[in-house]
Amino acid sequence: MIPLAAFACILTAACLHASWNVVIRSMKGNTAVLVLAHCYGSLLLIPFALSTPGFWEMFNHPDFWFLMTISAGCQAFYNLLIAAAYVVGDVGLIYPLARGTAIILATIISQLIGLDGRLSIFEVSAITLIIFGIAGLCFESLNATSREEKGEIHRRVGENELGPRMLQNKVLMSMFMAVCVGTCTGSYSIADSMSVKLFPMVPWYCVSSVLSSIILIPCILTFYYGKTVDALTNHKLTTVLITPPVIGAYMIILYVFTFPGINVALVVSVREFSVVIGALLGVFFLKEPVSMVKFGSIFLMMVGMMIVKIL
Repeated sequence: MIPLAAFACILTAACLHASWNVVIRSMKGNTAVLVLAHCYGSLLLIPFALSTPGFWEMFNHPDFWFLMTISAGCQAFYNLLIAAAYVVGDVGLIYPLARGTAIILATIISQLIGLDGRLSIFEVSAITLIIFGIAGLCFESLNATSREEKGEIHRRVGENELGPRMLQNKVLMSMFMAVCVGTCTGSYSIADSMSVKLFPMVPWYCVSSVLSSIILIPCILTFYYGKTVDALTNHKLTTVLITPPVIGAYMIILYVFTFPGINVALVVSVREFSVVIGALLGVFFLKEPVSMVKFGSIFLMMVGMMIVKIL
């Protein structure tokens, strides 16, 4: 069972995460905006990190660079991979699948290495329900994407065998990229959950963000130069406005990891409530289609979260 304070913090982080994700989704996946917000946030945290006791000492810890490499490297690859995934496929498919992959990976790794203790049968059941709920959202999005893509491909190539093959390849590539994104999320979640028990939270996140930004900036200037220029010229206010939710969601989860006895698999599972919020915001603000599959999936995730909290 997750303590009430931690549960409330995770839900707050999920709301913040979903808010900036909907903004990025409305901009057709302009990930340069997200990367720049990530960089702005790291710069804002530098004064606080430098003034935190233990900042310089953590660099001498024998486990620091191993965990930092995983955290910063996976954060950087997460942003680059999700940029590539948004180019290849539909955000509505990629986002839930990536978050579901993160839950599965975090659960397996944490149990294999004995991190934070063993999960009870009720907790495993709750995580399973949440995963099934996310799978339902993926299925619903996959069907919607397939219908739209079939129409577009039919207009471009007509009635021949090339059309179905193009659709299949695009869907498979989208799913592969989403799994890679989820792998990065699960990996840096495990590293972060271990790190905040060893190092001060704000300095840890600041160094991780700065290092990942050093990787990201040359990459987006090289591969996404047009989107970067567009973000810097036409979306300056949006980038600034989503910076607090971007860094706030991450910092809150780091804080939750400091709770005694908190299990990283449960935290990652409840955090993916952002998928539910994102789906609802997509329906109300982006006018995305409503279906019984979508609401049934949301219901499964809600039941799973109630089990995590109550049992």
